[in-house]
Amino acid sequence: SMKNEKNMFVTVFAGKINIKTGEMYFCNAGHNPLVLCHADGHAEFLKAKPNIVVGAFGDFNYEAEQIQLEKGSRIILYTDGITEAENINQDQFGEQRLLDFASNLPVNLSSKAVTEKLINEISNFAQEAEQNDDITILTISLKQE
Repeated sequence: SMKNEKNMFVTVFAGKINIKTGEMYFCNAGHNPLVLCHADGHAEFLKAKPNIVVGAFGDFNYEAEQIQLEKGSRIILYTDGITEAENINQDQFGEQRLLDFASNLPVNLSSKAVTEKLINEISNFAQEAEQNDDITILTISLKQE
């Protein structure tokens, strides 16, 4: 068993994508569900097995899974600083706003543009409210052939 006196733990999302086939192997260890934007434009949170955060138990058996990503789809990974970003009234940006944002993206937008657009969206929402968590985003797009 692992000693963890400081009670430190971390959420992790690990994934491997075959860009030729669109096959993605992944394991989500307590991290926010990633946003999957389908080629037809609709977006959803990717359901994943409920693996626990890393550092809680020494001998937890993490389970990987796989999904077939279609050409023209994209995934948005983010930290909870996104969904928990607050405005001056202490309303959170939340999961629904994130899904609405992802569902209204032009299909041909680059990953860089999607990331910048999301950061702007959060800044506009939060305005001058100070954030208490980091805001980290990674967007990956599978090109249409």
